[in-house]
Amino acid sequence: MDRTGRQYVRKLEDALARRAEGPRVFTQRDYRLATRWHQEGVPIGLILETLDRRKVAARSLAQIASRVDESWKAVCAGKLRADETEPPASVADRGPERELADALLQAPPSTGLHALLLRLQEAYRGDASPADLEKLIEEQLPGAVLPEQLQEAEELARLSLESHRGRMPPDVFRETMRRGVLARLRRVTGIPRFRRGSGHGGSAAVD
Repeated sequence: MDRTGRQYVRKLEDALARRAEGPRVFTQRDYRLATRWHQEGVPIGLILETLDRRKVAARSLAQIASRVDESWKAVCAGKLRADETEPPASVADRGPERELADALLQAPPSTGLHALLLRLQEAYRGDASPADLEKLIEEQLPGAVLPEQLQEAEELARLSLESHRGRMPPDVFRETMRRGVLARLRRVTGIPRFRRGSGHGGSAAVD
């Protein structure tokens, strides 16, 4: 396995260890799954998001294997983007205002992220359009998070695209990288995605 493959497997091993309840060992089956996903070009962000979607922390990659495979098939069929999976109804039904409130509770006060969340909350309550809210997030979120959060998001996005880079025109690669970084930052900060029809009392998809 080349260096990129080893990094891919190590990222999944570290992610699983952080999320698992209690001590665990990365099994041979985990290793085989991680190796296969890397060979198939499955973006690592899709796997991490699938781990994050579970109500009970996964103790092995086998517990999410079918969901990862289904999501990747949907991506290849054009039904989903590589930086998103279908959110559970229990998450989607909570609505963007609740999601913003939850994110504010988690964000440290007097930080760029906290200030951005307050601006989003104010704009949402002021009936800003989903397009305006999305533009605000795209322009300001990368500069609002901690440097190490941005660096990790960039590394994960770059790693997930490594096997595809040679087939991508430079402008397509840059745009896909940008979207991948934003998707990861939204997941770790809890910022919902605002879509048409997700007004007050509606719902928003969460990255």
